[in-house]
Amino acid sequence: MEQEESVEALLGLPVGPANALVPALPAGQAAGLGPAAPVAPTTTRASAGAIGAGGYEESDLPEPTVALPPEVVLHSVCRSAYFTMKCTLDLKSIAFGARNAEYNPRKESALLLRLIKPRVTARITKCGAVTLCSSKITEEQARQVARKVTSIVQKCGHPGAKCCGFQINSFKARANLRFPVRLEKLAEKWRRHVLYEPEVTSSAFFYLRRPRCTIGISSGGKLGLSGMKSLEEAEEALRKTYPIFLEFSC
Repeated sequence: MEQEESVEALLGLPVGPANALVPALPAGQAAGLGPAAPVAPTTTRASAGAIGAGGYEESDLPEPTVALPPEVVLHSVCRSAYFTMKCTLDLKSIAFGARNAEYNPRKESALLLRLIKPRVTARITKCGAVTLCSSKITEEQARQVARKVTSIVQKCGHPGAKCCGFQINSFKARANLRFPVRLEKLAEKWRRHVLYEPEVTSSAFFYLRRPRCTIGISSGGKLGLSGMKSLEEAEEALRKTYPIFLEFSC
């Protein structure tokens, strides 16, 4: 009977104790050159493209050296807000009991409740989720509207409805620097932060990462801030960028 071939023979390896497994050695020791030199850890540096015009990282702006003057006032505008009533609603009964209510389940599964003062549209779903949409109300007015909508729903056969989890979804602010700004020079120096296409629009757009905010600047010094989640973030963005705009004032 022929002797079965071993695994070593099938793989073409030498058979015997010489094939015993041994730990792998560094390249220097394997060649008889002594112990291998330690390998230095690899460090990654920020690329040159991530550095802004002032020598700092693109995600940051230098600390402001000029304080905001009292005449530069930030006016906030709430565009959209959300809250929940923590109960299931009968939209048909609300549509019959409330004024300026529109409910057509064939078109949309939600009820639209339009308020006149302030001019706000409330989108109410069956599960109790409410979205407020407007263009000219403040955060405090949005909270008052949320309580008013909850009161209307309570009077339409849902006494257990509550105004819970109020939050701002879309928030904008505006300010006036009270001096003109040279947008071309601003975009030239801060090209990593500013988008300026005079053939498309007359305004320039300054982008910040911390806080996340987009500032639209007109040549007359009017500012429109968007993308932030609170008035505090808008104030921080204006505080950081005011010295930059002041540098390019006419």
